[in-house]
Amino acid sequence: TLTILNVSHCHLTPQCCVSMFTALKRHNSPLNKLHMSCNSLHHEESSEALADMLSCNHSLTEIKLVGCDCKPNALARGLLHNTTLNTVIVSDDEKQPVVAALVEIRAQDGHTQQPDPEVSRCDKLLRI
Repeated sequence: TLTILNVSHCHLTPQCCVSMFTALKRHNSPLNKLHMSCNSLHHEESSEALADMLSCNHSLTEIKLVGCDCKPNALARGLLHNTTLNTVIVSDDEKQPVVAALVEIRAQDGHTQQPDPEVSRCDKLLRI
């Protein structure tokens, strides 16, 4: 059983990322750690596929996304729906946009409690 997948620095194409995330989601992979650093996730399709996979994966505990340029809103949505992750490693300049997206999504959903416990939970997951 595959529990760790390291594709860091593989220069995966956006379509390859979409296919990989779709396969992981479809087969409910028991993957615990996914290392994606330095792969381009700036295309809308690959960021959305990552969010969908994170929303459905109930075994993933760690994901490394340093230098992936993932769309902040997509990553934030995936984090809000994932309850098993305990570490999301991003670069320093990638963290703040994701936190801002978390706050915006929660506000749009009508959550006005400050500090928002879900934003706080997700913020603690994000490591540099």
